[in-house]
Amino acid sequence: MAIVDSAAFTEMRKSFGNLTTCVSRGQTIVRKKVTKVKNPRTLLQQKQRTVFPKMQEWAYTLSAVLKVGYPSYPRVMSREDYFLSLNKGVASADDDLSVTINYSKLVLSKGCRALPETASVTADADSHSLMFSFTEEEGYVAHSASNDLFYAVVLETEKLKAKMEQLGERSGLDSAMMTIPASWNMEALEVFVIVTTQDGKKASKTLYLTIE
Repeated sequence: MAIVDSAAFTEMRKSFGNLTTCVSRGQTIVRKKVTKVKNPRTLLQQKQRTVFPKMQEWAYTLSAVLKVGYPSYPRVMSREDYFLSLNKGVASADDDLSVTINYSKLVLSKGCRALPETASVTADADSHSLMFSFTEEEGYVAHSASNDLFYAVVLETEKLKAKMEQLGERSGLDSAMMTIPASWNMEALEVFVIVTTQDGKKASKTLYLTIE
């Protein structure tokens, strides 16, 4: 690329020979035409191209969850783009281009709201439901309030579906049940808990739960 002042090129916006011209900010710019488009297909690049669409699909699937989990996010990007930036490295592809996602590392929420001291979840295949149990620390706990809201987020990894449900307020919430859609595979579930303030302006980190 070159910037020229010659009258022969001034204000030209045409191609000639192996050169093409355009005008930018009052200056005439001459570029060499691109005659060969490079599209590298190394294995590493193929893996990256395989992983990104999968994570992008999850970003769109989780849009409603991200509205709760990311009350604050950089305004130069969307919540979906923020999700992708926070979850780099969570997914990988093998040499056969099969994608694996480490769901335990997914960041679905970001903040310092206190999570419960302990939390667990068990599955009931007969009723197609999940049962959550929580315990809270005694006394004062920083970044918490009795009316904080607990949310359960469940992903069905075969169908790439997500369901979020408010379980209740922090105070007195020992257990809660969540019904899973009948068409979902109970063996393909990943479960998370998010805590927010009552007004939804602050959130916790993401708590991943292993189904018992």
